Amino acid sequence: MVAATGGRPPGPTDETRERVLQAAFHLLVSEGSGELTAVRLHRETGVARTTIYRHWPTPAHLVADILAGAIARHELGDLVGDLADDLPVAVATLTFRFEHRPVADLFRATLHHRDDDTPTLGQRYIGGLVAPVEDVLAAAIERGEIESAPGVEARAQAQALTSELCGPLLLDHLLLGRPVDHEAVAARTDAFLARHRVATGGG
Repeated sequence: MVAATGGRPPGPTDETRERVLQAAFHLLVSEGSGELTAVRLHRETGVARTTIYRHWPTPAHLVADILAGAIARHELGDLVGDLADDLPVAVATLTFRFEHRPVADLFRATLHHRDDDTPTLGQRYIGGLVAPVEDVLAAAIERGEIESAPGVEARAQAQALTSELCGPLLLDHLLLGRPVDHEAVAARTDAFLARHRVATGGG
């Protein structure tokens, strides 16, 4: 009997996809991307090698999907359109991940991943983590809450400001392995706002 193919989804089922990506994540952080082969993943998950190879032909495809999932789950709560309120929310999403997600493990794994098609996976991952902060700062520049730098696009200015604010947090967590000091983070955010926020009628 010939199996019907009409209407069949192009990718694996959600359960199969999750099983493969979970196994791939653990292999990536524990043994490196060189172990992300169809043979090894079949052994770990029981999913057919042909299915794995068809949807993730190379380790780079698996790593890209792992990163996409990690970054996609990094979302902001409700924003109010005011920098003083929104920036602490954005920073809190980053520190939450430091405390509740394997950010350092994934960063180290992607930093050491080598592939001609994806040479900067670690940079892409960190860029995704700090993107909510960058978005809040870019919006504040557009609203005039932060003074625009002459001749610099809002997004480029927001990237520089994001590095200024988040760089020490990333250093502490990713390189020095320090736990999050919430009081220090709040003080750093307040000092950043005092330096860069344009005074308004509301103070």
